[in-house]
Amino acid sequence: MIRVGTLALASVLGLGLSGGLAINNFAHASQPAVRTLDDDRHPEITRAMHSLHEARDALANAARDFDGHRKAALDATDAAIAECQKCMDIDH
Repeated sequence: MIRVGTLALASVLGLGLSGGLAINNFAHASQPAVRTLDDDRHPEITRAMHSLHEARDALANAARDFDGHRKAALDATDAAIAECQKCMDIDH
């Protein structure tokens, strides 16, 4: 399970770090919003979180469960989002 989460995080972060997105806020029920101040201070983490939230939305809207793998991917994505948020919270 940890290996799957690590691979999912690495994949999504790789995609998330390639774009130049301006993100001000994330509004997902299961995750706290990212503060605007951090967006300017940590653009890489902000872009990664944006990509993770997009990946989570895509997984949540998948047509089927894929024998439990969709749920595992959602859990891993939630964990990755939480870890990114911890990164943001540490640097205050």
